[in-house]
Amino acid sequence: MKRKRREREENMKIELHFPYASWIMKVVEEDSSGRILQDELRTKFSALCTSNGVWTCLCRSINRIFPSVTLQRLTRKKISTYLGLAWKSHKEVETFQLANIQKYLPSSVFFMSNAITIPTDTLCNGNVVMKQVIVCENIWKLQVRGKTVEMKTLGFDAVFTSDTQCLNLVIDMVRKVRLCMGVSVTKDANVPKEYISSTVDGNSGRYVFRAGNCLQAVAWTTYGGVCKTCRHLYQCCYKPPKENVVEVSDSLELNDSDHSDLAVILKRVFPNASNEMQVLLESQHKALQSKSPSGRRWDKQVISVCLSLWVGSPKTYNSLKDSNMLILPSGRSLSKYKNYVPQDVGINDEVLQWMHMAAKEANLPANGWAGGLIHDEMTVQQDLVLDMREGKTRLVGWIDTGEEGDNLRVLKEGHLTQKLASRAFQITFLGYTGFRFPVCHFPTGGITASELNIIMWEAIGKLRDYSFDVDFILQDGGEENRSFIKSSFQEDPRDAQYCSASMLDPHAGYIIHIQEFSHNMKNLRNAVLTSGHNDQHTRLIMKDGHEIVWQHWISAVKWDRAVNIRRICANITDQHLFPTTSGKRRNHLAENMLNKDMLYLMECYQHSLEDGSHLCSTIDFLKQTSILIEVFGDKRGIKAITDDRLQKLNGVLLWFQEWQKNVMSDSSVNKGEKCKMLPSWECLGDVECMLMSFEKVCTKHLTQYANSMVVPSRFNSDVIENNFCQQRGLHNGNTTNPNYYTYCKMTNSIILGQSLKSMGRKSNAGIHVAAAKPFNFYAKEPPAKKLKTGVSQTV
Repeated sequence: MKRKRREREENMKIELHFPYASWIMKVVEEDSSGRILQDELRTKFSALCTSNGVWTCLCRSINRIFPSVTLQRLTRKKISTYLGLAWKSHKEVETFQLANIQKYLPSSVFFMSNAITIPTDTLCNGNVVMKQVIVCENIWKLQVRGKTVEMKTLGFDAVFTSDTQCLNLVIDMVRKVRLCMGVSVTKDANVPKEYISSTVDGNSGRYVFRAGNCLQAVAWTTYGGVCKTCRHLYQCCYKPPKENVVEVSDSLELNDSDHSDLAVILKRVFPNASNEMQVLLESQHKALQSKSPSGRRWDKQVISVCLSLWVGSPKTYNSLKDSNMLILPSGRSLSKYKNYVPQDVGINDEVLQWMHMAAKEANLPANGWAGGLIHDEMTVQQDLVLDMREGKTRLVGWIDTGEEGDNLRVLKEGHLTQKLASRAFQITFLGYTGFRFPVCHFPTGGITASELNIIMWEAIGKLRDYSFDVDFILQDGGEENRSFIKSSFQEDPRDAQYCSASMLDPHAGYIIHIQEFSHNMKNLRNAVLTSGHNDQHTRLIMKDGHEIVWQHWISAVKWDRAVNIRRICANITDQHLFPTTSGKRRNHLAENMLNKDMLYLMECYQHSLEDGSHLCSTIDFLKQTSILIEVFGDKRGIKAITDDRLQKLNGVLLWFQEWQKNVMSDSSVNKGEKCKMLPSWECLGDVECMLMSFEKVCTKHLTQYANSMVVPSRFNSDVIENNFCQQRGLHNGNTTNPNYYTYCKMTNSIILGQSLKSMGRKSNAGIHVAAAKPFNFYAKEPPAKKLKTGVSQTV
């Protein structure tokens, strides 16, 4: 073995006689916009030298010869590219005599004593260190501090021709040569030392040790700024010995079997430690034994927890990592796991496979694979980003709803145009057991009903391929959403109780369209808010001959504040009574004015009046809205279709239908006035849709899964709105919308940083349920050793 090793070393020495450094500097140059494939460079190199050893030295030297050059590796396509490197262009060559060489030298280089002198920025004992090039009989050599540097160790060609091309190449090579800076020592060290400083700041220097036979220059493949001669002599002769370490005996005796099983040791040392704590301690032990950070291997549990911390706050994670209390994976390693699945426009099979594996990891029961799709839009900044992936460039930020959606838009507008997206359309799956996962997203300028129809059915079909059953589609009362519902039926949707035939299986399956609860509550509050006798009021809502106006709420709250020391509704503020434009979008401001506490306050206020009959319709209205808030805020599951809460909702539905019927049948009022006596038709239709379809959802699911249940508090858009809040929070604060490119990048962070399970009204309430694990944990192939790099630039 030793003989073969010596033979390899001798062969390496022979191979390194090839001047690889001179060759690379002769054929390429630094260019910020340049790029050269590594295979192309290898092909040109192989034409002159076929040695693998020399090629390895060349690859290791490129970053030191050209510091601004980076190597981009695309692992999947096995393509490596040098960024910032370009082929050197041919220039005119002019010959000269050595006596006239001064006129061809740069201003910072001068010719004296038959030597080309190049000053450096290093001071040694107060004197500037010079590099001297001596030319003699078409051979040049390099001297530093009067000592000749061995050219072969630097990969230089010693042949010199009297022309400008060779002269400029030699000067460029000598300037890039790294000088040996010596081994740092203290001022009081009892070794031969020099004082090294910089010409920029001569006062900030250090003392170094240098061997008498110092090589003066550091080879390209050597790490650090010290030559091997100085380092070897210092370690052998002058390096102080280690202090004696006193070994303290422990009460626990370790035998050979203990050393082979670290888990047994940790369990004996820390008997009360949890399994997760033992995994952490074992990973710390292995990390301490690793010789370099690149050789560390981490347990999946450690990676999963670190990912959740890192995506939530990289600054906090780095503070914990830099505290030296724990050895943790670097942010670069974590980003390798986070970005393994790219978030592209549309429905991505890798994302659905990730979702499928996460559901299996969470041990979802059979009914947990069934659920519904929630969709909504978020405003994004109109921005165009140039993104590079797998060696190809693309522009991110255009409106893109799929090929079929683009064709429909061309048919509608009559021409093909590209517009910047102003919205991000998001679809999220929410299961009956609370499992939730972002399915896909699209950049839009405002989704249309036709585009919505195409996207939703494609998503339902794809989810079905991955064992997920979609029973309902939950949406708010937007105009395009209502048009989408109507387009799914040939006749009135109410006749079919908002259950449309499935396009995947029209004869056996059906999809239920349900309106979101919180949006309906805001619409009902806003309808009453516009009811009154002042000029700013646009309607006067009536029920059984009595008015339902916002002034009733204002009067009741003022009475509560003036009469009761302990107010009945202590949480009601002026923001509830006089909401601003942004306040009208707050769910809790609407629900607090329509819940059972407000009902109780209105009843108490009526009893305090001598004649409170004018409040009867208002109280009747609050009875219905309080039932809606109570039922749809209930975290208890509905386990049978005979549940009392379904009967209550059916009573509310009949109340709204009877109210509408009585107003429309009143012949004494014209049609225009009738419309002002009710909330808007859209609002009433959304409430009717919500109540009808929720009962159908319960009936369908409980019939298919006998021991299952439907939780009413999940039938709102909190899950997807929470997604949008995290998008804003991860991008420069909670009030700033990202562009679509940033939206894509943040989606994986949200998936890995939040709980998979939604409990109750808060979509982040699943504290005891683990977040999704990286897709790498489920994939059969190991994660790539190098992070896939890309170049992104905002246009």
